[in-house]
Amino acid sequence: MKKFLLAFLLFSLCALIVTPSSFAIGGGGFGNFQINSIQGTSLYWSNFISNPNYPPLPPFSCADGGEVILRGTSPSQLDLGTLDSTNCTSSGFFGTFDFSTLPVGQYDLSIEYSSHGSWSGIFYCNGTFCSAPVINPITVTPSMAQVNTPINISASFTDPNTPFGTSYGQPSIHVTSTDWGDGTGSSGTVTETDGSNPGTVTDTHTYTSPGVHTIILYVSVTGGGQALASTTVTVNAPPTVNPITVSTNPVQVNTATTASANFTDSATGTHTATWNWGDGNTTGTVTEPNGSNPGSVSNTHTYTATGVYTVTLIVTNTSNSASGTSTYQYVAVYDSSTSFAGGSSFDNPSSASPNTTGKVKFGISAKYNNSNVLTGSAKMNFKAASLDFASTSFSSLATSNGKAYLKGSGTLNGNSGYTFLATGIDGSVVGGNDLIRFQIINSSNTVIYDSQPGAGDTADPTTVDATGNIRVH
Repeated sequence: MKKFLLAFLLFSLCALIVTPSSFAIGGGGFGNFQINSIQGTSLYWSNFISNPNYPPLPPFSCADGGEVILRGTSPSQLDLGTLDSTNCTSSGFFGTFDFSTLPVGQYDLSIEYSSHGSWSGIFYCNGTFCSAPVINPITVTPSMAQVNTPINISASFTDPNTPFGTSYGQPSIHVTSTDWGDGTGSSGTVTETDGSNPGTVTDTHTYTSPGVHTIILYVSVTGGGQALASTTVTVNAPPTVNPITVSTNPVQVNTATTASANFTDSATGTHTATWNWGDGNTTGTVTEPNGSNPGSVSNTHTYTATGVYTVTLIVTNTSNSASGTSTYQYVAVYDSSTSFAGGSSFDNPSSASPNTTGKVKFGISAKYNNSNVLTGSAKMNFKAASLDFASTSFSSLATSNGKAYLKGSGTLNGNSGYTFLATGIDGSVVGGNDLIRFQIINSSNTVIYDSQPGAGDTADPTTVDATGNIRVH
């Protein structure tokens, strides 16, 4: 009975080693190595990787000695000797024990030190030969990682010895796990080997802080062997792009306007910039950071059609490919005929419905064309309240003495069935501040948003356009 309990405990220990993060020892570190192949008395190894969940082990060296211990179901424990220059090289262990004599089962080969812990490799014997899975080098995509941007890893693997083979009527089932080197881990996806083609493992991760991280990938079979491989990835912080400023907004069609933004970057290197003006892309003109002075990008653009446009600036570090982005909503483009144009944001009034605190971004460009058809677009984005509105059609536009009243239909957060009212006062005509009101109503005539709740449709707006202008013609 005592022998049975000892064998059961030792087998349980081997099973725990298959998942390295669950194996605990005292008095030092713990690491794994990959067993590449076993041929009689020769066992070939590689990839000695210290487990990051334990104190780090010194790099593996035969000169450090270490006792080679074999554990399994039978024998339950066997001392294969001490490593030295006669039986150990960086590529393998060459003792006198014939591994092919081991009965069917899972085995752990440990290299144990009295002073600093142990290394462990897992393999399986099928009664004829012994082996373990082997992982090929890991591929990281993209090769230059960026904070808060997912990366993908993949690797192929082979396993010549499948304990759940055809004699059991089902294929082997491998499992994979990844230690990302930032204190987190995950279980990846395995595409099984069919015997003639290698299997593959894939996984994905998003780093939240910059740095150099060691990725450790494990592949194992329950009751079978285990493989592991590692690689390093450098995670870069992107440039920080400050809010974009636009010189003229709204802007008259076929008239140039200037957009600019400052940026900072903790990494060295030169930078490129790209503007997306909402009607096409252009290359930005970059002034590099200099000492405590931030870098900047400034360019002009001429819109040839009326509308409401979102402007996006992307700044990229050419040394590490990390990119930072800033977005401006919205530039309103109008013509000189009867029109109502405005942008870009106001502080949500405390009396608004809802009265969530935050900036409400908007853009309006509406006019009657030469055929007396009402055209243009209106947009409103109140991120703090999760309200993103875009017009799909206009029903009426009235302008008089610097005041405008616009109605139409549109989508809210991508869903149709909403109507809107936008009114504005052009301070350059009436005198005083530019003023704006925005209202959204659903198909049940329920007010979803109103910056001026309770006011009639033709009431003068009272909310100041804090960061843009209103133009009424």
